[in-house]
Amino acid sequence: MTCYTRHLGDLLPANPTGGDKRALDGAIRRVLGAEDARCPEVWAKAKERREDPAFETEVRAEMEREA
Repeated sequence: MTCYTRHLGDLLPANPTGGDKRALDGAIRRVLGAEDARCPEVWAKAKERREDPAFETEVRAEMEREA
Protein backbone atom coordinates (compact mmCIF):
# COMPACT_ATOMS: atom_id res chain seq x y z
CA MET A 1 0.00 0.00 0.00
CA THR A 2 2.72 2.51 0.86
CA CYS A 3 5.44 1.24 -1.44
CA TYR A 4 6.17 4.68 -2.89
CA THR A 5 5.73 6.98 0.11
CA ARG A 6 9.44 6.78 0.93
CA HIS A 7 9.99 8.81 -2.25
CA LEU A 8 7.62 11.52 -1.05
CA GLY A 9 9.12 12.24 2.35
CA ASP A 10 8.68 15.98 1.92
CA LEU A 11 4.92 15.42 2.17
CA LEU A 12 5.25 13.56 5.48
CA PRO A 13 6.05 14.73 9.03
CA ALA A 14 9.63 14.41 10.31
CA ASN A 15 8.99 11.05 12.03
CA PRO A 16 6.12 9.54 10.06
CA THR A 17 4.03 6.76 11.50
CA GLY A 18 2.35 4.02 9.52
CA GLY A 19 -0.85 6.04 9.80
CA ASP A 20 0.85 9.08 8.27
CA LYS A 21 2.00 6.97 5.33
CA ARG A 22 -1.47 5.46 4.86
CA ALA A 23 -3.00 8.96 4.96
CA LEU A 24 -0.56 10.15 2.30
CA ASP A 25 -1.27 7.09 0.18
CA GLY A 26 -5.01 7.67 0.43
CA ALA A 27 -4.71 11.36 -0.40
CA ILE A 28 -2.55 10.66 -3.44
CA ARG A 29 -4.91 7.96 -4.67
CA ARG A 30 -7.91 10.30 -4.33
CA VAL A 31 -6.13 13.20 -6.07
CA LEU A 32 -5.08 10.93 -8.93
CA GLY A 33 -8.41 9.13 -9.13
CA ALA A 34 -6.59 5.84 -8.58
CA GLU A 35 -8.28 4.48 -5.46
CA ASP A 36 -8.38 0.90 -6.75
CA ALA A 37 -5.06 0.90 -8.62
CA ARG A 38 -2.10 -1.21 -7.59
CA CYS A 39 0.83 0.50 -5.90
CA PRO A 40 3.16 0.57 -8.94
CA GLU A 41 0.40 2.12 -11.05
CA VAL A 42 -0.22 4.83 -8.45
CA TRP A 43 3.50 5.58 -8.21
CA ALA A 44 3.77 5.86 -12.00
CA LYS A 45 0.95 8.43 -12.04
CA ALA A 46 2.41 10.28 -9.04
CA LYS A 47 5.82 10.50 -10.73
CA GLU A 48 4.20 12.10 -13.77
CA ARG A 49 2.78 14.87 -11.58
CA ARG A 50 5.53 15.08 -8.97
CA GLU A 51 7.10 18.27 -10.37
CA ASP A 52 3.73 20.02 -10.69
CA PRO A 53 3.33 22.41 -7.71
CA ALA A 54 -0.44 21.99 -7.94
CA PHE A 55 -0.06 18.27 -7.22
CA GLU A 56 1.60 18.89 -3.86
CA THR A 57 -1.01 21.52 -3.01
CA GLU A 58 -3.86 19.13 -3.89
CA VAL A 59 -2.34 16.28 -1.88
CA ARG A 60 -1.76 18.48 1.19
CA ALA A 61 -5.32 19.84 0.97
CA GLU A 62 -6.72 16.32 0.71
CA MET A 63 -4.70 15.19 3.72
CA GLU A 64 -5.97 18.14 5.78
CA ARG A 65 -9.53 17.50 4.67
CA GLU A 66 -9.31 13.91 5.92
CA ALA A 67 -7.59 14.81 9.22
